[in-house]
Amino acid sequence: MSNKILVLGSSNVDFVLRIPHFHEPGETLQSEDVVTTFGGKGANQAIAAHRLGAKVCFATKLGDDHYGDTYRWYLKKNG
Repeated sequence: MSNKILVLGSSNVDFVLRIPHFHEPGETLQSEDVVTTFGGKGANQAIAAHRLGAKVCFATKLGDDHYGDTYRWYLKKNG
């Protein structure tokens, strides 16, 4: 059995905002905190398979901006 895996999937930069309470209809809230994380089902699967020892090739589309550059670094860092 081969341990080579091709993952074709998404890679997302997620912005998680903490708010004081769930909003009421029409209410505007200001975030208390924001955390930027890397996500996407494809990226998560590719990294998990690599950590389990598989040789992984991950195909995705990254933006030509700061977030794409940062995500590219994150993927290289995680094999």
